[in-house]
Amino acid sequence: MLPKIQNILYATDLSENARYAFGYAAVLAQSLKADITVVYVLDELSGTGKSLVMDYLGEEEWKALHEHKKS
Repeated sequence: MLPKIQNILYATDLSENARYAFGYAAVLAQSLKADITVVYVLDELSGTGKSLVMDYLGEEEWKALHEHKKS
């Protein structure tokens, strides 16, 4: 017996082709009654980008993310 799929990890580069792949992931998740976790990794944020993310997360969470990144 196969294990029940409860979560689908969808990694994207935000390209046009990735949009199609997301459609497949969504249909699969719906048919399996599973959740989707979306992952997109940024190389390096600009100064403005860092400021926006820090404002959204808060200074403590921002520091925690940087500490986690170092380990």
